[in-house]
Amino acid sequence: MNDLSINIAQNSTHDDQHQVSDEEQDITNENSASFIPTGKMGKLPTKIYKELKLPNETRQHILQTFPRNALIKFTPPPMDKKLAKRMRKEAKEIDKTLQRVSYRTSSILRPLDNAIRTLYQTKPDTQNKQALEICEYMETSLLSSRTLLLDSLSYISEQREEHTIKCIYPTHQTKSDVERLFAEKLKDIIKAKNEETKFFNDAAWQNRCAQFSQTEFKNKPL
Repeated sequence: MNDLSINIAQNSTHDDQHQVSDEEQDITNENSASFIPTGKMGKLPTKIYKELKLPNETRQHILQTFPRNALIKFTPPPMDKKLAKRMRKEAKEIDKTLQRVSYRTSSILRPLDNAIRTLYQTKPDTQNKQALEICEYMETSLLSSRTLLLDSLSYISEQREEHTIKCIYPTHQTKSDVERLFAEKLKDIIKAKNEETKFFNDAAWQNRCAQFSQTEFKNKPL
């Protein structure tokens, strides 16, 4: 194996170790609570990242089975046209891909919200303690699933935002202590960056002018 192959192998291992943050790694921590599925659940797919993409007909059939929550706008936030003009074609394609991922992920809300609605409509009598406990557990599970789904959708939007800013300003550094921005607030960042760039350009120009004046003064014959 040549040096190039060794470097590639080393870099690949390094990348695999850092693809998921420490916080996200906690999800797969062996010490965390876990269970072994049995019965019908034991037959469900467990390799969740590959070879499970649905045909369009199957996906549409599932979506049409569950009524849509009329209060939710499922279309992801569009890219600002002025910003899109400043992005390379490849960068715009990446944003479109993230937008499609966001849209497909949001479809999980259809069966989820219908399950929550059905649960609220069929809540058991408060005198049946066991049934009530099961209902409350199901409610907690469904609402937690919904919260995690919305967290994922917000994460995708944040990645679109960061990707857009870095395409226009490659030196931009993400600040974790700053509130996430999108839409109109994203324009504020761009405006601030433009003002910052203009300030440094003006300062550099004034510095060059000062150096030129000094050179002219020294070379001026007495």
